[in-house]
Amino acid sequence: MFKIIQGAMSRERLSQPTLSGQGSIEWIIIVAVIGIALIAGLTALSGIMNTKLGEVTNTLNSVNP
Repeated sequence: MFKIIQGAMSRERLSQPTLSGQGSIEWIIIVAVIGIALIAGLTALSGIMNTKLGEVTNTLNSVNP
């Protein structure tokens, strides 16, 4: 009987996370990935806006030399 209880207790101990801050590490990774995606998106948008601004500049220069 003691062996069964001891086995159940060791299984409970093994099911707990090995690192006490394992959940926070996962959140840090999620936040970092979202941050990188936002930076990449803003970089792409700034490139598009730069192209559009160049087109507007060329148009204005050709209208009023």
